[in-house]
Amino acid sequence: MEAMFMKHDQYKEDISQLLETAYEYQLISWNDGLIYKDFITALWRTFLKHEAFKEKAVRIQNAIGEVKCLELVASQIDLSRK
Repeated sequence: MEAMFMKHDQYKEDISQLLETAYEYQLISWNDGLIYKDFITALWRTFLKHEAFKEKAVRIQNAIGEVKCLELVASQIDLSRK
């Protein structure tokens, strides 16, 4: 069980790193007309397709599945950041 939490923490950190790079690339842009769930899903799909994110995003998704990835993105994202 402890190993599962360690992996969860590692994937949480990996997602955090993806988001940090996305802020640098200015890929995260929220507006009030968006549906949050759709926004998170679209951002994750961008990670899966964009060359700068693809390798890590695919590795994470293969390990923990798309739903968990979306949950981690949603819990880590800071929409107030520009």
